[in-house]
Amino acid sequence: TKDMFDDDATYPYLTNGTWLQSDVAPDFAEDLGMLDANAALGDFIDFTVASLPDANALVMTDMRTEGNSDPEDFAFSDWPIPVDLSFTNQDYMTAALGDMPVGDLNWFPEKKAMWCRDAEYAANETALN
Repeated sequence: TKDMFDDDATYPYLTNGTWLQSDVAPDFAEDLGMLDANAALGDFIDFTVASLPDANALVMTDMRTEGNSDPEDFAFSDWPIPVDLSFTNQDYMTAALGDMPVGDLNWFPEKKAMWCRDAEYAANETALN
């Protein structure tokens, strides 16, 4: 990723600000254990199995593998996954450009609405269109 930020010829509108180093978790509202390396995959598998009708539970052994001979047997969990990745960590809440939260502003609708009205957004739209 650093190479992309350093390559102004290819990515002229990709900029970065001050590096944010934090050993503190973002304090997500509901991450379903995704930050726990031991729990994340297990939680996802449990969620996926729970999303399937009972008759399809046997499909899981071949889910998305080359050995699955019937494409209609693929199991796709509900989407979007019911996580809430809004966060309360104050360092992250104002660390992006314009004192906005870091990451996906869709988790912060009020902040996204503010950003969509500001000069940075307008400049980005002009540059990219």
